[in-house]
Amino acid sequence: MDLYGLIHARFILSPRGLALMREKYMLGTFGTCQRVLCERQFVLPIGLSEELSTSRVKVFSSDLTPYLTTSIDLLP
Repeated sequence: MDLYGLIHARFILSPRGLALMREKYMLGTFGTCQRVLCERQFVLPIGLSEELSTSRVKVFSSDLTPYLTTSIDLLP
């Protein structure tokens, strides 16, 4: 894992990082679920691996459905 990834992961787990992620989630910054039964619930981006370039970013819907692949680039 690179230095940026380590710093990012540590920040996300801090109280300030969690508050910012919650705010982004509540505003729908990461988009909505594309499944009909999800009723356009907001999603969160997730990584399935800590290794660089091993898998694409996926999105997670809070209705406990399997991970969804995304066609939207969630990285800045």
